[in-house]
Amino acid sequence: MIEQTLGGLASFFVGRADIMSLFDFTGEARHDRFGRVSHQGTFNANPLSTASGIASLRLMADGSAQASADRMAVLLRHGMEDILEAEGAAAYAYGDSSAFHVFMEAYPGRGARTRAELHTSDATALKSIPGQVIAAFQRNLNIRGVDLLSYNGGVTSSAHTEDDIHQTLVAFRETIRMMLDEKILAPLGGA
Repeated sequence: MIEQTLGGLASFFVGRADIMSLFDFTGEARHDRFGRVSHQGTFNANPLSTASGIASLRLMADGSAQASADRMAVLLRHGMEDILEAEGAAAYAYGDSSAFHVFMEAYPGRGARTRAELHTSDATALKSIPGQVIAAFQRNLNIRGVDLLSYNGGVTSSAHTEDDIHQTLVAFRETIRMMLDEKILAPLGGA
């Protein structure tokens, strides 16, 4: 099943006929009440949503929108990496395609001497950044005009420009400096 939601306006899902038939009313009372899969949605059968979805798919059909979003994310991740290195933060940026995330070690840190020592693919470690670190990161980016999708990262889109990335990196640098100064984020080498 594929679901597409664009700005809360367009939504649809599609799949194999045998699976999609589970949503159908058949007129048979027992099936319609107990065997049918109910799908509730604010924009079900809404022509504006459908038109928006079709227009969006046409805009994305040649892949240039996705390529642009991916390119902006690469610029953002590389810029974040440069800032984290220059500031000596026990943190690193990572992500694929148009996604970005920042792993940060809470103060005082474990004493990693290089940022490469922090790298992990362990999901538990990546999602166990203390709440006060995440809250400070989100809040300080937000007051500087950057709103994250959630937790410690987000996604870029084809609407983002190099100027947007530059503005985000300025806010990111100020946030990282503040978090190091306030002893929220660990420096390389520990406290």
